[in-house]
Amino acid sequence: MTEVLLSLKPKWWEKIASGEKTVEIRKTAPNRRLPFKVLVYETKEGRGAIVGEFKVRGVIKGFTNSLYPNLRSCLTDEEIEAYGHGKAYGWEISNVRKYRKPISLSEIGVSRAPQSWIYL
Repeated sequence: MTEVLLSLKPKWWEKIASGEKTVEIRKTAPNRRLPFKVLVYETKEGRGAIVGEFKVRGVIKGFTNSLYPNLRSCLTDEEIEAYGHGKAYGWEISNVRKYRKPISLSEIGVSRAPQSWIYL
């Protein structure tokens, strides 16, 4: 299974971990088979470590809330449009797991956090 490392601000990770946010909005998406595994790096304004994981079971190109009302992005359609200019990808989140103990980047052989996401 493909694995990616994704950088997230603490507020977005908490919304994913709580189940409030069920789709992650990105400008790009891995070009791999589904599902794929995402390791979540909480940015330095948070813990500066990998704090959990989830699986992506689907990727939707051109995602908007109005087209997919059963998914929750925690953004407005206007915010999604401003970010992705009509080309935003919605990563459908499933199987969220919050780690008891954060993992450092060096433990997985990565020297610095990605700006958005990277393949592992």
